[in-house]
Amino acid sequence: MNLTFLKKERLKQNISQKKISTTLGYKYTSSYNKLETGTCNLTLETFIKICNILSLDLETAIKEVAKNV
Repeated sequence: MNLTFLKKERLKQNISQKKISTTLGYKYTSSYNKLETGTCNLTLETFIKICNILSLDLETAIKEVAKNV
């Protein structure tokens, strides 16, 4: 998956990894960083939550992350 889309959207909206981590219920920012960099597997449930936090259209987000797979 091409998760750079999520990072670009997060940065465009000036939202920190810490804010998303906290909203997702993670204790450490590094947990979200691992998702965003692809070091750790991203579940569909978490992907949907991130899209909601970033106010992204789910269908558009899926198409973006599916590019270059």
